[in-house]
Amino acid sequence: KGERRTKIRTAFELFKEAYEAKGLLPKERDPAPTPGEICVYLVRNDKYRLKHPPEKKSKAFYFPLTAPWPTMTLLVSDRQSLREREERWQAYRDRGIFVTYGEYIGGIAQQFDMQSARRLSPHPFTYGTVQMMLKDGGVCGHMANISVRSRISVGIPACTAGQPGHCALIFFYHDPKSRKYDCRGGQYVTGGHEKTSPHGAFYFGNPQKQTTKKRGKTRVQYPRHPMVYHRSVSWAVNHGMASFMDSTMAFHLYHLLPETQRQEKGRRLLVDGLRINPFNIILVESAQGAAQAADQLLQVQEDFAAILAAETKKSGTRVEALYTDFFKTRMFRKLAEMPVPSSSVKRRKIRAYLEKENRTFPAATLRYRVAAGGVDAVAARTRKEFRTQLKSFSDSSLAENEKAAEEMSMLIKATVGILEKKNRQPWALSMWSLAAQQPHYFGNRQRLQIHPAWNYLRTVARQKKPGDLEVLAPAMKRVAAELSQSLRGKRQEAQCRALAGRITSVAQAIKDEPARRQWLQSMQSLMKGREILGGKDRSKKRRDPCSTAINKLIAAMG
Repeated sequence: KGERRTKIRTAFELFKEAYEAKGLLPKERDPAPTPGEICVYLVRNDKYRLKHPPEKKSKAFYFPLTAPWPTMTLLVSDRQSLREREERWQAYRDRGIFVTYGEYIGGIAQQFDMQSARRLSPHPFTYGTVQMMLKDGGVCGHMANISVRSRISVGIPACTAGQPGHCALIFFYHDPKSRKYDCRGGQYVTGGHEKTSPHGAFYFGNPQKQTTKKRGKTRVQYPRHPMVYHRSVSWAVNHGMASFMDSTMAFHLYHLLPETQRQEKGRRLLVDGLRINPFNIILVESAQGAAQAADQLLQVQEDFAAILAAETKKSGTRVEALYTDFFKTRMFRKLAEMPVPSSSVKRRKIRAYLEKENRTFPAATLRYRVAAGGVDAVAARTRKEFRTQLKSFSDSSLAENEKAAEEMSMLIKATVGILEKKNRQPWALSMWSLAAQQPHYFGNRQRLQIHPAWNYLRTVARQKKPGDLEVLAPAMKRVAAELSQSLRGKRQEAQCRALAGRITSVAQAIKDEPARRQWLQSMQSLMKGREILGGKDRSKKRRDPCSTAINKLIAAMG
């Protein structure tokens, strides 16, 4: 930092400009090829691969050039120059080298000038190329780009993708046995498909182009879409290329209709298009967008579900939850914004559906609960559900607890949102009193988790944050009671292992060392004389997992 960084940067720029002036380092990247040049290049390489397949020892990644064209748009839209592609292609073709990862160098990658300065040298490729990324290393962005550009160079459609705080990638895959296509993800870290946004354009439907200026150049970009859109391309072509094109024609015919006819006949046209190909995602998107009332939106969802069910029954095709959940969530968001129908019959039907299906976006459900019973009744019901959940957490330790706690947190936040401002603090205080009695629960692998609603309720209720020991006291008391109860009856090893996991989780959460030691010693005294599990056969006797865990934790403290 400071003066040292300035001097290093000055030296870097001096040597870089000298290398460029002497022709030892390109001043800029080669120009991007035209779509036509890319196609000629791909055809040339594909003919070579078919005549001279790589040796078995090489990683022979292959995507057929005869694949349906919708799966190959990422190949043509990539801007990597032909010289950069050729270097990677020759490494793959001649030496069987296919690199999908580079040197992960850590924090210095966030300082481009420092990262570049430490390995500056003459090089046939300049910065921003995959070759320079392999030389200098980087973090997730470079790693994903290395993998993507290597795939593009050998004819595999791919692009980078964003995840929360991370850069990953996606690529299309062909199974030669089943002859099916798939769109897969790579280098996922912070989520699955549901948290992935590919950087490659989705060209289908009526995308709104965005014009941006970068470094004095104007570029036309297509808006990004979630991963479900790119995956739907592979599902749609697997269903049939002809049906994909026919259903796409239905989509465009819908948008050509005059407004009056679109309202009268448009929904039926879109639904009929879905019956031709249930995986053409632009039809579902348009049908939901065309719905002008809550009951129409629900009808679209019911038609969509019925078509998918019929397709599963007919062909046995498994429909991924990624597809169905995406449009459910989209519907819930729209229902939260649309007026509640005046018809009591329609209201009851929509509310029944929401109560059964909606757990991830409670704002819509609450609107219909309020319409049925009023705000006070909704607030009382949320409080009752929260109390029931906390009790269920006392009786169990399940991986499902984490999801249930997150859903309850969203419900609580949505309930606060419908209350009058003057009533929010008193209601949150009553909820906080429940949460304070048991702020923690045990989730997946016996991990001690604090309820996600705990801190939110404390803030709205305007309560001071209690000390760590005060917050942990209910969990410490609960585990001690569990151990005491367990020692009174016949003990099973599986139950003892689970309890040992909870003991370890609580102990690790206690930051105050004297308090941790005191608590563990009290648990140790409970175990005294009962450290061995087993029956009359001495050969089957073994040490109790709880006793082992307690002794290890105490020994680790010294």
